[in-house]
Amino acid sequence: MNQSDKSTSDANGPKSGEHSERKMVSLTPAMAAQIDDYRFANRIRTESEAIRELLDFGIQKARELGRLPEEPNQ
Repeated sequence: MNQSDKSTSDANGPKSGEHSERKMVSLTPAMAAQIDDYRFANRIRTESEAIRELLDFGIQKARELGRLPEEPNQ
């Protein structure tokens, strides 16, 4: 993925005009390593940015599978 493909966040967090919300999650060592691998393979500046990008991919896939509505709750 190149920088122009990013649709929901940048290195500083959510798009301008959106507020940030912090969530704490526990990860297995394997999951943490996969996040690091993804981050470095894609030359992403921060771990937070890599996590947001992976979450975006997962949310999109859940929508494709019909597990989430197309429009997020506001």
